[in-house]
Formats: sequence, C-alpha cells, structure tokens
Amino acid sequence: MCGKNFECNHRRKYCDDDCKREARNKPRRVPKVIKKCEWCGKEFKGDNDYRIKFCSMECQQTSYSRTVREHGPLEKLLEERRINKEKRLKRMRIEAKERQKRNAIASIAKLLNKEVLRRERVVELTRPCVECGTPFYNPHPLALTCTPLCSRRRANRHLRLYNSKRLNESNIVDKDITVQKLFNKYDGVCYLCGKKCDFNDKVITEEGYTIVGKTYPSIEHVTPISKGGLHSWDNVNLAHHYCNTLKSNKI
Repeated sequence: MCGKNFECNHRRKYCDDDCKREARNKPRRVPKVIKKCEWCGKEFKGDNDYRIKFCSMECQQTSYSRTVREHGPLEKLLEERRINKEKRLKRMRIEAKERQKRNAIASIAKLLNKEVLRRERVVELTRPCVECGTPFYNPHPLALTCTPLCSRRRANRHLRLYNSKRLNESNIVDKDITVQKLFNKYDGVCYLCGKKCDFNDKVITEEGYTIVGKTYPSIEHVTPISKGGLHSWDNVNLAHHYCNTLKSNKI
C-alpha cells in the first residue's frame, strides 16, 4: 500500500492497520471492455469477465426463457400454455365427474346398508303382544303390549288377579264397606293423624281422570290383608290417602 519495508514473523501484506484499512476501502479498478449482448446484439461496456454476456437483466431472463428452457418464440410459449391449461381443465373435469360418481355410489351403498340394518332390527324387535297376540314393532326391547289399550287391559287384569288373591271367599266378611259410610261413622277424622278428611281435596282432569290429594279419605285396614287381616268392619278405619300410603302394610 505504501511501499515501506517492515519486519514480521508471519505472512502479512501491510505494515500497520492504517494501511490495511486504507487498502480495504480503496475501490478496485476494473478495466472496462466493449462487449456485444448475445441476445439483442447491442454493444455495452462491461468488466473483463467471461460470465457477463448480456447488456441488461431483461435480456438475460429473455434468453434463458427462450433458449435454455427451449420454449422458442413467445407466441409458441403462450400457445403451449393455453393447450396445457385446456388439457389440465379437461382432466380435472373428468376427475371431478369420476369423484362424484364414486361418492354417489358410496352414498347409495351406505343408505342400502342402513336400510338393511333397520329392517333386521325391525324383524328382531317385532314380537307378539302378551295381551292380544298381535305382532308389533317397538324399538324399546322391554315393551310387552302393542297399544296403550292393551297396556291398560294387562294392568287391570293383573290388578284383578292380585285382588282376587287378597280378597277371596275365605276372608271377605263385609262387602258393604264404603268410604262414605266410614266418613259418617268416624265423623271424617283420620285415625292415624287425628285430622279431618276432605272429599273436596281432588282434581278432575280434562280427560275425566280424578287425582286425589293428601287429605282425601280412604279405607285403611288396621291389620293389613297381606298379613292376615280381614275386610270387615272390625278391621277397617278412616284415614287420609297420604297417611294410608305412608302406613303401607305395617301393623
């Protein structure tokens, strides 16, 4: 940099840091030569480097797209792109139709399988009514009757069977026992809690059903029939419907 002689123990080019910094900041002097652009033929000044062949970046990109990629003229490139686009769209339409066809077939197969399973379940859950014997289908596996009418008939039949076992010829003594007679006999007082009974403690629904309340009078067996008691005047008394329910079959 300065031509001064200096001593050193290793390979160095500069005597001190100032010369080294000045050498780094000094611009390189590259000889300019006249070249000819390989694409457009225009002359331009460039460095003495064999890699510099074009006058501008536009010529370089155009040469690459036309020669290196072998697309030829721009019109031919655009035509090829248009043809490729049409082929791609046609292929995509064909693939879309095939995909729709496969989806439709899969949907139909799924519906058919679902219908087969439904029919198998219907056949499996179709059984005869225990009351009238008519075959019926009910998704609930514990259903025993086909209609609510058969359900009421079955419940009434079981109730009659239950009552016939509790009240039969051997233990029925007085068949003239009624709630009104017990109400008049005991002045409407519940013998369990000592409070008055009320015949008006009831509600009649629109369908004609009667729903009694807690203070409605009822017949109470002092000794339950299930434990050997008799349905006689000596074993019955007046009680609230609620008190009778709480007592159940206790003595």
